[in-house]
Amino acid sequence: MTWKHPSSPVTKKFKVQRSAAKVMATVFWGAKCVILLDILPQGRVTCLVNDSVSKAEKVGGELKGHGWDCYHCEAEKEGKGGDNNDVEDDNYEEEEDKDVDEEEEEEEEEDKKKKEKNKQEKESGGFIHALSERKRLLSAAAAAAAAAAAAAAATAAAAAVSTVLYPQGKLEMRGWSSRRPMIVH
Repeated sequence: MTWKHPSSPVTKKFKVQRSAAKVMATVFWGAKCVILLDILPQGRVTCLVNDSVSKAEKVGGELKGHGWDCYHCEAEKEGKGGDNNDVEDDNYEEEEDKDVDEEEEEEEEEDKKKKEKNKQEKESGGFIHALSERKRLLSAAAAAAAAAAAAAAATAAAAAVSTVLYPQGKLEMRGWSSRRPMIVH
């Protein structure tokens, strides 16, 4: 129940409508076509991924769709699907798994590089040396910028106090505070 003023308009009740029936679809795409389409009917609650994967495993090595051969990468069984030559003919490439030894070697190389870099920093004074060098470069850049600003200010001052000749007479600029030039005959 709500408090209502007698002169306020009548509250409208909004129309309530059930949502449309929804259907869930899971689509597995291959390189050229749709491999598997799984539609879950309304009201059924299961794990779509598990159902779809089990259907795909039942199909086996060779999955067909719209006249093209699509190969499941891990489902090469005897008598089903194509062999590796067919896969290579269709411009597919198989990924080769890296050995654990190769990964360990790469990590060791990265560690060696980091240790060498740290050693060089320690020999050259390390982080403190880098900071002092940076401060020196910044102070040199600031001095150069200040010199350039002073030169620009001197040039602007000379231009502001300059005298220009016009046909009517002489036009004088009287320093920085002057807003209008004064014409002298």
